[in-house]
Amino acid sequence: MMVRSAGFKARTKLACEIANLDPQQLNEVISFKHFNCAPKTKAGSARVFQRDDIVVLIVLSLLLKAPLKQSQAGFIACEIKDVLKSDHGSKLEWITFFQDMAGFSVCLAGQMNPDEKPAAFGPIFFELSFPVGAFRRDVEEKLAEHATILGSE
Repeated sequence: MMVRSAGFKARTKLACEIANLDPQQLNEVISFKHFNCAPKTKAGSARVFQRDDIVVLIVLSLLLKAPLKQSQAGFIACEIKDVLKSDHGSKLEWITFFQDMAGFSVCLAGQMNPDEKPAAFGPIFFELSFPVGAFRRDVEEKLAEHATILGSE
């Protein structure tokens, strides 16, 4: 039986499991205000993540393992989230983040040709491309799998 994952959500523990991110590390990044795009929550309630929120957690997890500073990782992950939330975000397969030597950064839809660079950009300091379409499909599969499992641990 195939279970569709559309609309499924996950609390922090499951979202972090899917993203391969330690929940304590996520709490730390959020408490230090380095990941301001995390879903909002009320005191005493678990944070709830939608599919693209978990995709962003995967990006954050990869960046923290890179290793980047928490502030850099959180900034880039939130930039990715902004692109995912855009009108065309749900159709994207790749998102590329650029930063030039002056510190100016931009996030663009698609995987860029190495010989191309964003307009009005100085020399590229670094560029990171993320296969968000593949991440999204993986998240959907894992959410659907968990939806078929009932009962507590």
